[in-house]
Amino acid sequence: MGKPGHSEGSHATKCGIGNVIEPMPCLAVKKLPEGEAWEYELKLDGYRALAVKHDGQVTLFSRNKKRFNNCFPAITAAFARMLGDGEIVAIDESGRRPSFSRLQKL
Repeated sequence: MGKPGHSEGSHATKCGIGNVIEPMPCLAVKKLPEGEAWEYELKLDGYRALAVKHDGQVTLFSRNKKRFNNCFPAITAAFARMLGDGEIVAIDESGRRPSFSRLQKL
């Protein structure tokens, strides 16, 4: 996993864009920092994804720079109106929990 920052080279070629901000990697720690300056989010079992919009075109890609546009066209279309980075998850049959195995079958 790369360090946060800007990436060039193969990613820029694949996505047709210049410098790209890398998704922030998770960091395992024994004790969470405390204080009002810290916020946390629930770790979901899915694909980390980053959406980038350049010249009106959206590219949705993984932290490993795999393009997700064809795999998740509805998410790609939604990002045509906004930008962000987050976790793509599939919900299990009960509709209550994330299911990574179900996501891999999409």
